[in-house]
Amino acid sequence: FRAARKFMDEHKGAAPDRIMEDLRLKHGGDRKMVERVVDLFVAERAGVSSQDRRILNLPVEQRAQFVMKELESASPEKKAQLLKAYSAKRILTKSVAEEMVKLGFTK
Repeated sequence: FRAARKFMDEHKGAAPDRIMEDLRLKHGGDRKMVERVVDLFVAERAGVSSQDRRILNLPVEQRAQFVMKELESASPEKKAQLLKAYSAKRILTKSVAEEMVKLGFTK
């Protein structure tokens, strides 16, 4: 993961086609490296922070609990913003939403 992060840091701000070309040239045979870099690229485009990545690594039930806690005291407008952001960052998925309903979440 560190090598993928270093590669992305070295290519910060570069065009996607340039990143993919360099990736093929330097790491073309390393499928895991390519997958990690692509995941990091997609995450950065979606605005996923390091904290978001830690949340993404939680089991579905814990992510559901996290989202519910964040929404608990938010205004209706803030809730809508959070739900949209969590969905874009893939923190809130269909399985997380289903788990939230099981845990008693209502709008």
